[in-house]
Amino acid sequence: MRSVTFTSIYDANEKQIRSLVKQAVLLKDKEIKVGHAKNRKLVMPDYFKKALANTKKAEAHFNSSSYSHQKE
Repeated sequence: MRSVTFTSIYDANEKQIRSLVKQAVLLKDKEIKVGHAKNRKLVMPDYFKKALANTKKAEAHFNSSSYSHQKE
């Protein structure tokens, strides 16, 4: 799935938007469901891994969180 974020109306590229809308319509017409990758791997800095390992309660909470929350 794609997403586009604009910080200003001037960031909008009409050709890009038209292309994304056309792709979305084609996917919908073909009834293609776009899902998340099954093998998502979170990359964490070493200092964060060490901090989690030193605090078991924080590590347990982090591991029970969803992938999207872990990314943040």
